[in-house]
Amino acid sequence: GKERVVAMQAHVTRASVREVARQSKRHISSPAMRVEGGRSSVAGLTATVFGCTGFLGRYVVNKLGRVGTTVVVPHRIHDEDNVRHLKLMGDLGMINAIPFHARDLDSIAAAVEKSDVVINLLGKQMRTRKFDYIGSNVEAVTNIAKVCKEVGVPKFVHVSAVAASEDSPSEWLRCKAMGETQVRNYYPDATILRANVIYGEEDNFLNLMAKWTKIFGAIPIMGNGDNMLQPVYVDDVAECVRAAAFEGVHAGKTYELNGPEKMSLYKHAQWVQEQIWRKESGRIRCVPDMSAYLPVAGGSPPIGGGG
Repeated sequence: GKERVVAMQAHVTRASVREVARQSKRHISSPAMRVEGGRSSVAGLTATVFGCTGFLGRYVVNKLGRVGTTVVVPHRIHDEDNVRHLKLMGDLGMINAIPFHARDLDSIAAAVEKSDVVINLLGKQMRTRKFDYIGSNVEAVTNIAKVCKEVGVPKFVHVSAVAASEDSPSEWLRCKAMGETQVRNYYPDATILRANVIYGEEDNFLNLMAKWTKIFGAIPIMGNGDNMLQPVYVDDVAECVRAAAFEGVHAGKTYELNGPEKMSLYKHAQWVQEQIWRKESGRIRCVPDMSAYLPVAGGSPPIGGGG
């Protein structure tokens, strides 16, 4: 009746960009569109990589760019300089930057409207002034998956964390599990990659331990350091993301990405100090986890509470 017409008009007005994108022609990759030749090749695939400016993001963009993928690299508004280094990872015109905000659904739609696959790498392990754990790991993921479904993106790849569980004592891991659930709600055939601690040349894991040792002479560790880790190399994780984007056999599956060696956090700290020649002078200090008692400015509104 009349109420239904009004509701439809309100929806079209609110989601005008998404409605237009849904009607537009989508170019799905096909063998006829592929031209081989490294970074100058044409894979016939367009991928949007959220979180492209992060540690893992640059490796994922490089993996896609080196096989001729057209890559959309969303960045924070007014932070276009943060994606300049990504331009070199593909041929001319293949790496395209576009501003977006995780709570602006129309800006998300503009970033994914021409994509054959969307890769989500967003997810903070710390609270910020505008995004707490729920904001960055659940709300942002929900908005991206929802908009992708509305505009008709056929494939979704989501990077999560090993041990993500809604029953976990860790708030961050609970939020990662909630994010996975939201992805599955919109994309039952999504590929979810649960990565262990990721290390590499620019990581904030081993490098941070080395920096603390050199500056302060000690590495602070939350708890007693007996939690076991299997760090995985960043390039290996990026290759898994590339495979999930290109190969259909991974649809609907969840993978846990672990490194070859299992070692406690305390042992990792000892190993770092040995590698930087601080085995004798360096110290490891176990401290209680007080993060739950720290004040947090701002916070995230409930999911669906407005953008």
